[in-house]
Amino acid sequence: MNETKFVSGGDGEGKGDDGKGGSSEPKPESVVYSMTVKNVEYSKLKQNSALLAKFSTAVKQGVAEAAGPDVQEEHVSLKLSAGSVVVEASITLPPQVKAATLKASLAKSPGTMAKSVTKSVTAVAGISAVTSGTVSVSGVEEKEKQSSTTSGSASGTTTGFGASASGVNASVSMSTRIVPAMLLFAVLATAGVTHP
Repeated sequence: MNETKFVSGGDGEGKGDDGKGGSSEPKPESVVYSMTVKNVEYSKLKQNSALLAKFSTAVKQGVAEAAGPDVQEEHVSLKLSAGSVVVEASITLPPQVKAATLKASLAKSPGTMAKSVTKSVTAVAGISAVTSGTVSVSGVEEKEKQSSTTSGSASGTTTGFGASASGVNASVSMSTRIVPAMLLFAVLATAGVTHP
């Protein structure tokens, strides 16, 4: 896959290594979600830097809104790639927000992030210049992130949900959605499943 990465937002890295194998401050918790913004032509978007910046800001705002009032746009960093627009959103959580609480909240309301991102992206001035139909967000999945302080393997569990500008698709079956092969293989590899 021809992938171009556009990374914006917080650095997601904890600082404070004291040189003694530990850190003076704990690393902030983070969670990562992937999703597809459908009917936005990535190649055209990439060619228009002003629109790309507006699009990225809108996605970050939508993700932050879905994550709750304590999460701001600057807590969200993005990686964008082709496939309509495949988004990997990493949320570096402020200290008052716990990853487990955020994940549970979003799992209870499937479609919240998709609806929020869809609303933000469709409100971008000039977005119609790079669209090929109704903008929608689907395939929102939590990506398990392995921690360097935890031994063992991640569970590989994903939670999927989606929305379009006209309604919500609360499907949680990963087998019924088209997921870019690299993302699917990464999730399966994390779970210890090998390609047949």
